[in-house]
Amino acid sequence: MKEWEEDLFERIQHAKTKDDHISSCAWLMHRFLWIHPFFDYNGRVSRLLGELYLLRSNLPVVDFQSTKRTDFVKAMKEATKSGDLSLLETLIS
Repeated sequence: MKEWEEDLFERIQHAKTKDDHISSCAWLMHRFLWIHPFFDYNGRVSRLLGELYLLRSNLPVVDFQSTKRTDFVKAMKEATKSGDLSLLETLIS
C-alpha cells in the first residue's frame, strides 16, 4: 500500500499536461480496483475518485453516466490483463 501511495504522489507531482493527468487518472482508477476488488468492479467509487482527480487537476469532469458499464469493465479487464491503460484513458478523455 505504501508503494502504491508513493507511486500516486509521484504521478500527481510530475503530471504537467492534460494527457499526463488523464494517464494518472486512469492509473488511479485502475489501481484502486486492483487493491480493493469487488465482483462488480466497484465502479462507482473508482469513477468518483477519477472525477475528484480531474476536478483537482482543473480538467473537465467526465460524464461517466454516459459510459457503458460494459466498456468500463472491458477497459479495466484489459488494464489488469496487459497493463495497458489506453482503453480506460480513451473513456476518460
